[in-house]
Amino acid sequence: GSRVVLSEGHLIGYFGRTSQHLLSFLPEHEPERGAMRDELVRAVANLAAPGEPVYLTKIDGAAPAESELSAPLVAAGFVPNPRA
Repeated sequence: GSRVVLSEGHLIGYFGRTSQHLLSFLPEHEPERGAMRDELVRAVANLAAPGEPVYLTKIDGAAPAESELSAPLVAAGFVPNPRA
């Protein structure tokens, strides 16, 4: 099924049923945006487990490399590849 990521009761992320497409729902202004972005990245990283990788093929409808989440995800251990 689909998954949602909540922070203090607010939706900050949504994964479709394949968990390859991530939609973010971050506040517009700092510092809340940065804090929620960090929480979303931690939640995505926690989905990955040994033998169960997470492949993000789209973030907010675009290639992951185009997302503001790209650098934080790489810092959390994600590795860019041609497919995701």
